Amino acid sequence: MSTTKTAQQAIDLILHQGLRETKARHSNSNVLKLEKSVSGQQNKQGAIAMYRSKAQMAKSWGTIYTSKEAVYDNYATSTHWTPNVFNYLTYTDAAKHYVKGTKEQNLSQINTLVVDVDYGDAEERQAKFAEVWDTAMLDVQFLPTLILATTKGYHIYYVFDEPVFVRRHANGKLPAVRAAKAIAKSLKQYYAQKLPAVDVTCNSFGIFRVPRPDNIEYFEPKMTVDFQALMTWSINFANDQHQIKAQTIQRSFKARRTSRQIDQLWFQALINQTDIDQNVGYGRHNTIFTLALACDVRRKVSANLNFGDYQGLSYLLCL
Repeated sequence: MSTTKTAQQAIDLILHQGLRETKARHSNSNVLKLEKSVSGQQNKQGAIAMYRSKAQMAKSWGTIYTSKEAVYDNYATSTHWTPNVFNYLTYTDAAKHYVKGTKEQNLSQINTLVVDVDYGDAEERQAKFAEVWDTAMLDVQFLPTLILATTKGYHIYYVFDEPVFVRRHANGKLPAVRAAKAIAKSLKQYYAQKLPAVDVTCNSFGIFRVPRPDNIEYFEPKMTVDFQALMTWSINFANDQHQIKAQTIQRSFKARRTSRQIDQLWFQALINQTDIDQNVGYGRHNTIFTLALACDVRRKVSANLNFGDYQGLSYLLCL
């Protein structure tokens, strides 16, 4: 299989049936094929955006495509795309340069989750590939479907075996998006524990590198991921992190308790000292004030006690 066919196969696998197969107009195909659902009705088709450079992507200067045929015609001259499909996309200017609508509220279907790993330069990226691969296997539970080389890092694709269709509930919430965001968060946190170069703030449904013959480092079309299985992994990972955090807090609390001044040997020796000047001298005052500081009762002292009052000093010693 040629690298061109590999790139097109990767694109086709990621998009599922989110776009039309052929252009609505000016198609190179002899027959315009329309995808049909079981009921015989035409499936709802969405849109994606592609960008010809990172600089144009940063300005939202891109091109909207609604068919795989158009994507195949233009992917080789593009650098980035939106692998998850939107219900619709529009341009904000008459010249049709600036793309609008790439928001999670406008998602039609979620095809993949992507982790962005970024290093200092291309040389470091190449040196770290084995480390990235070991991490990408998610403790040998899942394999990535696709790994693309970026300028200084990698985009690791976990492509779902079936698209996750986004449906808005009556209350306006998008449960599929919420679930996918939780999984994406777990993925990025897992990677971040092993690879410090992970972008944990990356938009889970944003813009990533498009598969091209010159950037595919790994592609295995059989290694798609079941959404429910990945969700289970995410829940287990989040629970483990919560437990680790609770244990860390508990250890920190115990450490603070054992480091209290009143638990130290000097405090015990001082509070049990019987040979202290009984007159109103600095020896007695300093001893009591030092014990008060260790007990953190300065507020109580200033509010209720008079250091010239012997009864007050006796009370303080009993704290």
